[in-house]
Amino acid sequence: MEDRDKIYIDADDLIFNTESSKIKAEGIDPKVWKHITANWNDDLFQDQVDTMYASLTDKRIISLMLSTFDKYSTLNKLDKMKTVVTEKDLYETKVDLSTPAIKRFAKYLDRETNEATYELQQTVLAEIKFLGAMSLSKNWQTFVVWHYVTDKDAIRELDETLNGDGSYISAIIYPNNNKEPRSVVYPTFKSKDEIDKLAQNGEEVFDHKMLGLTKTQKVVMMNFYQANGLASFFNDSEFATEMYQMKKKIDINTIQQRFAYVRQFLCGLSQNKLAFWLSEEGIQIDNKGVKYWEEKQTDEPSFVKNHWKEVKKVLSEHSFHLLRIYMSNDLFRYSQNEDWRAVDIKQVEWFLNDFILYGTPDAIRFEIPEMIKHTTELKIKSEKDLLWENATLKKISSNTKARPLTEKEVMDESGYLKQWINLFLEMEESKIIDDLDAHYDDEYTKKEVYYLWHKANQLYKPKLSEERIKQLQKRKKGQKNPPF
Repeated sequence: MEDRDKIYIDADDLIFNTESSKIKAEGIDPKVWKHITANWNDDLFQDQVDTMYASLTDKRIISLMLSTFDKYSTLNKLDKMKTVVTEKDLYETKVDLSTPAIKRFAKYLDRETNEATYELQQTVLAEIKFLGAMSLSKNWQTFVVWHYVTDKDAIRELDETLNGDGSYISAIIYPNNNKEPRSVVYPTFKSKDEIDKLAQNGEEVFDHKMLGLTKTQKVVMMNFYQANGLASFFNDSEFATEMYQMKKKIDINTIQQRFAYVRQFLCGLSQNKLAFWLSEEGIQIDNKGVKYWEEKQTDEPSFVKNHWKEVKKVLSEHSFHLLRIYMSNDLFRYSQNEDWRAVDIKQVEWFLNDFILYGTPDAIRFEIPEMIKHTTELKIKSEKDLLWENATLKKISSNTKARPLTEKEVMDESGYLKQWINLFLEMEESKIIDDLDAHYDDEYTKKEVYYLWHKANQLYKPKLSEERIKQLQKRKKGQKNPPF
């Protein structure tokens, strides 16, 4: 090739667009740019890879990539992605009302509600389940919540079945000597105004006999909406009266104990119900399997090792209505010059991830809500334990030199996620494994990033057509054994 065919480029003439996730130049001929990239220095490519690995130590960014997989499940959809999607819109938030007692109790709440009052009802129901779980576990007194039935359709139905005259009390009872709550609905001769006045004067305003309780049984009784916010004062050494004190705080010293606490108290789920919701996510498990998870003491529980994504999803869905207000209040309290705003379900999941895996406040991205602090007990660790824990929980290995991107940077530019997915598609399995060993010290992060690599290749790698598969199978059948 003669000299006149060569392309000469002055470095000062290159204008790089640093706002994009993909390095590119503006103001030069496309053919010239193609020539440049064809002879690109490997160091520039490696910088991109190092930035990816450094950034993926942030579990929030890992979650963004996982939500991308869920939302854009094919390469064609991924190519059309313009904005980063969070898992907020991918999750269904729920309060488990499948227990017959609470399902019946919720049936007689006010039905004509707007979105705000519906959300309030869900939050109060979640608090009732939290407090009720304390009673069922014998950590508290018997708990009763009642509601004066006002829904016209419900009253009409009760008039037919209970032979009343339009005034009814619906109540749910959490005995501290039983494993299941129960509900009752019965007629009353008092008007709603009379009942409201009674409720203001004291908790135990209804006959124990109608509620199936003994006269000597200690009971905490309140109106439905009075339960709103009670969890934050429950067992508080400063504000709570003796009536609201637990008999014993709950130990949360291990991953298994914290997992059980979240399942039983924050989600209000039995082992059997958690197994049901996990089966909805494709995990084959029964209540005995959940019991094994909670009782088998190991540094790496199987529910973290094999099913952590699905477990976090279910736990965050069922604890969302309980945690979101308390977490939002904490964020507002500890932030400056910011308006109050409710946390989303993804932030609840981040909290549960850190709380279950690490437990200590220093390793958690959000404040631990007061209701958890008041009802649990974490063994004070020695200085040696804390130093070792901080060392083992480092997110970035000393081998990783690149600056990790922030969640906001990734959210603002969808090209980062696309680029990283394309990098994964170019890597063989042996390459990704070597890279993980070089960039990360902890096994948990290695598994998280390896899962991303596997998922990307599973979703976006070109698949052979049925005709091509048949050709390969036919060729294999026709092959002869080699002459040796």
